[in-house]
Formats: sequence, structure tokens, C-alpha cells
Amino acid sequence: MERSVIARAKTVQEAVEQALSLLDATKQQVSIEVMESEAKGMLGLYSKQAVVKVTLKTEEITEQTIEDTQESLPILVAEAETIINMQALHLEQPVASPAMDATEGKIWVKEGQIHFHSQGHQQPTISTTDNVYLWINDVPIIAGETVKLAATDIVRYEVEDKIVEPVWNIHIDDKAMKVNLNIEVGYVIIRKIISAQPTLRLVLRAEEEKQYIPIEPIAVRKQLVEQKVIYGLDHDEVKRACATTVNGAFLIGEGKPPVAGTNGHFEIKVDTKTRKVQPKMRENGTIDYREIKEFPCVDDGDLIGIVHPPILGINGLNIFGESIPAPPVTGVILLTGQGVQVSQDGLEVTATRTGMPEVITQGRHIKLAIIPKLDHRGDVTLQTGNIHFQGDVDINGTVQDTMKVEADGNIQIKGNVNMAEIIATQSLQVTANVIGSEIAVGQLFLFYGQAEPILQMILEQTEFLTTAIEQLNRAAAFKITDIDQHGLAPLLDVLFRGRFKELHQQLQLFIRTTEEHKSLINEEWQKYIKEIKNGFLNVAMSHFRTANDLERFVKRTAYLLDRVVLPQLDHIFAQFHYIQNSQILAGGPVQVKKGCYNTQLRCSGVLEVTGFLRGGDYYAAKGMHIQEAGTIGSNSTKLTVKEDAVIHVDKLLGGTILQIGSKMHHFKEDTLNVKARLNHDRQFVW
Repeated sequence: MERSVIARAKTVQEAVEQALSLLDATKQQVSIEVMESEAKGMLGLYSKQAVVKVTLKTEEITEQTIEDTQESLPILVAEAETIINMQALHLEQPVASPAMDATEGKIWVKEGQIHFHSQGHQQPTISTTDNVYLWINDVPIIAGETVKLAATDIVRYEVEDKIVEPVWNIHIDDKAMKVNLNIEVGYVIIRKIISAQPTLRLVLRAEEEKQYIPIEPIAVRKQLVEQKVIYGLDHDEVKRACATTVNGAFLIGEGKPPVAGTNGHFEIKVDTKTRKVQPKMRENGTIDYREIKEFPCVDDGDLIGIVHPPILGINGLNIFGESIPAPPVTGVILLTGQGVQVSQDGLEVTATRTGMPEVITQGRHIKLAIIPKLDHRGDVTLQTGNIHFQGDVDINGTVQDTMKVEADGNIQIKGNVNMAEIIATQSLQVTANVIGSEIAVGQLFLFYGQAEPILQMILEQTEFLTTAIEQLNRAAAFKITDIDQHGLAPLLDVLFRGRFKELHQQLQLFIRTTEEHKSLINEEWQKYIKEIKNGFLNVAMSHFRTANDLERFVKRTAYLLDRVVLPQLDHIFAQFHYIQNSQILAGGPVQVKKGCYNTQLRCSGVLEVTGFLRGGDYYAAKGMHIQEAGTIGSNSTKLTVKEDAVIHVDKLLGGTILQIGSKMHHFKEDTLNVKARLNHDRQFVW
């Protein structure tokens, strides 16, 4: 029985030499059949191996060859089969073949072993896929290549498992309140050759089994300890995260956030707002739907309000076990005026007289007072004298020539005001006519409006000034003994001529502003003005000795700035029936029922006139709504509002001047329904 070997190599010569080595024979003892010659692809790519069949000649078989043939009969005899088990890369002994008639010319896989039965020209073929590495006679076979197997071929294969190690890290947020375990899962892909029934053509395939690699919780806990995470850990969640099969971030620990407390507040128990009353019927039987305001009132002993103290919050803990303080809380500070008293425990405020309750909130400060009311029956004449009252005033008659009525509250006048002077801190209502008079309403709030931006600038500049002086004080070039002897005067003199020149200008502007409202300045403001003059404006004799003196001035400025930044008070307004040849100054809105003639009027709110404006100069900061404006003749009428306000005139006569901000327009003809404002380019929009 002949012995033959099929060999593959880069060249025919190399393939023949491999076959001769396997047969332990010379070229003279064998016959050589070239089954496929070598070939080279384009540019040296995709080269093809040579395949030869070398057969030992029968007559040349020696006695020793026969003995060798008998010893290797299970592998070399044509009727026998070659069995290769490549699990774990070990060549196993061949096993018994199935029945010759059932497996002849076929190949199969059983229990991880490759079996084939090659007989003559009945040779099975084998190929492999990407995940299975195949060698025939130690020659690697690439995936997709099909090879015929001779009886003497030695076949082996390998399958490679894939291992991806898990990756994880611990992330702590910036506030140290949360700790996350970020995981990219690890796994092992175990590959095994798939069994196959006897077939003529076998494609070696591997089946895959994916097994996840868990993370050791003890390793996670060890790193948490190294990072000093000791509070709020969820150990059950750590275990669940370590056993996950999905990538993700797992919240494994969380601190305890602080619980905010409650600021103290003042609960008002009485009505402090003006109220609307039912419209009144006119003499002609019609209804006046104009808003009428009525002031609230309390009696002696009434409870005005209750002070609720602040409630402290609860501190929290971060994941490092460190305390996180709760937000601070603040209480209210009562500033009591006339007519109120505070209980011994400081929690209740009651009225000590009858009058209108005044409650003004300025940040933490609550200003409380009871404003009394004066009822004046009859006219204000030389016989009664001028009226100066710290509260509300009701006048049932007229205010005659040269008389003056001044009230630190609201004024109501049912008769005419003739060539008189009226000053109301809050509101003024005149039911009849105002002729040739000077009216001032809410002047204090006009002063506040002018003082606020100046005080804001002074506060910012003095804070910078204090810092600058502290830096100069630490400088080696400046002798501390100079401050001890002369105070801050030398420094202030230098700084006011340099970087802080603007502060010096603002201080002078504030003094001029207070001079314009001198009658409204109380003792508190007078002390502040004196401090400015003696501390800053008289630099040579400044009473500021140390930086602490400046810090006290800064705190005083901040307090007064809170005083002038007041909420909008709806009871600052003025209402008139008819005005002629008068001067009106109001810190709030103004309403005129019938009209005005040759009047100078200035208000910080809205001007509403249901009648006419004939001649004069009218300014309203927040806009105008006029029924008719203008006059026929030489007297012109001028209407002015702020840059962001609107003017609306139902009927506007020729010759009227309309001004919005700095833009002015002169109407030459009568015009109906005029409504004007400025756009973003500061151009008129009609």
C-alpha cells in the first residue's frame, strides 16, 4: 500500500523537501505530482502557495520502511484516519474511525476533535472562520481558504478567548456632596469549536460565551477610605454597582445638605394701605368714577403687628464628614416713631394714640409710627394763623392769601387755595381751585430720588478709599508717626487730588442737594452733613484720625442709602380740580380734573388731565395723558417727559412744543390723537 504526503510551501521545491522529510525518503524513492504551482499577486500581494503530492514508490520500500510503516499505521495507512485534537494546543491520539461506508471522504467535529476519512480521490475539504486559527502540516490556513485533506495530513487548530478588564474610578463632585462610581464593565468571551456531523466540506466555526467580570467591592471601599470618604455611603449600592453588566455612573454616597432656616419678619395686623371707596354722585346726577382714596386709621391700644424671630437652620455634612453650615438668618430691627410702643419681650407693637399707621420696610429695618389727623373747620386765615402739623390735615374751607399749610402727612382741602403755600409730605387733594399758589407734595421723596445715586457713589468710593489708606499705611515709605500726629488729613489731601477726585466732587454735590431741600432735613441728616464737612471737605482739619473712623462713616452711608431706597408708596400723589398761574412740585403722580392755565408743573409720576392745558410748562417723569393741550395766541404750551416715557394727547393745538428726553418737536398745526415716544435710536415714533 503506497504512502503519500501532500505538502504546501512558498515554492514547489520547498514543498517537495517538506514531503521528503516527512516520508524519510530521497527523490529517487518517490514520485512527485505538482498539484498547484506557486503564484505571486500584483505588487507582491495575495501570493499563492505551491501544493505537491509526493508518493513513495512500492518497489523501493525497504524492510526498515515496512517496520516504520507498521508502527505509524494509524496515521499513514490510507484506510486509517488522522485524528487531531487541538484543545489547549496538545495533539491527542487518534480515535477509532466510524464505519468506512458512512465516513469515507468526509470530515466531522466531535467533542472538540477533528476527524476525517480520506480515501484516494475522495478527499474532504476544510476551511476556517476569523475566530479559529487552522494549520495543516504546520502551514497556516487563512480564513476563507478551502483545503483538501489527504490521509496523511496533520491538522491542528486554536481558538483564542477575549478578555476585557473592567475599568472603574471614583468621582467626587466639586461640593463634596456626591460620590459616583463610574464603571466600564469587563468581560471574557470564551470560544469553543462547534461540533459538526460528517460532511464533505467543513467550515470550522467557534461558538462564543460571554461572561462578565465583577469588580471586587473591597477594592472600591479601599479607595474610598484612601480618599477619606466616610459619610453617606450606600454599601448595598456599591455591591450592585460592582456586579453591573451595563456601563454607567452609580451614586454610591451622598452628603446631608444643610436645612435653611427662616429669617425673622414683621407681621402687620392692621390695614396700612389706602382704600377705594364707592364712586360719588355729582350734582347733575351723573356718577364720578374717578378713584377716591381713603386713609386707614387705628385707635389707641390696637395691635399693629407681631415680630417673628428668626429660626436657625440645621447644619449639613459632606461625604468627608465635614460640617456644612446652614445659611445665616437675620432678624428685623424696629425703628419706632411717635404713637407706638413695643412690648417688653420685643414681639408686639401697639398704638398709643389714634391716627394712621405708617409701616415702612427698609431691608431689615421696620419703621413704625402713628400719624395723627387734624380736622380744621372753616378757612385758614390771618385769624387762625398758619398750620404746621405732624400728621394729616383736613381743611373744610379755603386757604386764603399769603397763608401756609404744612403737614407731615396728607392734606385735604375742600375750598379754594388762593395765593397760598401748601406743603404735604405725602398727598394733597384740593376739591376746588388753586390760583396763584405754590404747591409741594412729597418733597421728601423727591429729595430721596436725587440723593440715592449720589449716596451710592459715595459709598462705593469711600469703601475703596478705606482700602487704599490701609495699603498706604502698610507702606514703608509712609511713616506711621505722621498718622498718629496729624490723622488722615495728609493722606486725604493727596488722594483727593489724585485717584479720588470724583469722590470729592460727589461729596460737594450732596451738600448742594441737601441745601435745596433744607426744610426737609432732620437731625439725622444734619449730623451726616456735618461729618462730611468736617471729615472730607475741610481736609486740613479733618477729624478722621484712623481707618476705623472711615469705616464708621461707610456704615453710616450704607444705612442712609437704605433709608432713601424706599418702596413705591401709593399714597404719594396730588389731585386738583383747576390750577391757574401756580407752581406745582409733586413727588408722585398728579391728576387734574378741569385743567391748568399758565402753570409750571413738575411731577415724578404720571400727569393725567381730563380737561385742558393752556399755556405753561409741564413735566411728568413717567408720561402724560392729556385731553387737550395748547393755546391760541402768543402763550406757548410745553409738554416734557423722560426719555423712556410716552405722551398721549387727544387734541393738540398748533404752537404746542412736545419734548421727550432731549428730543423736541414743535407742532405747527392742530393734531388729533397724538401719541409719541422714542425708539432705540432716540427718534420720535408717532
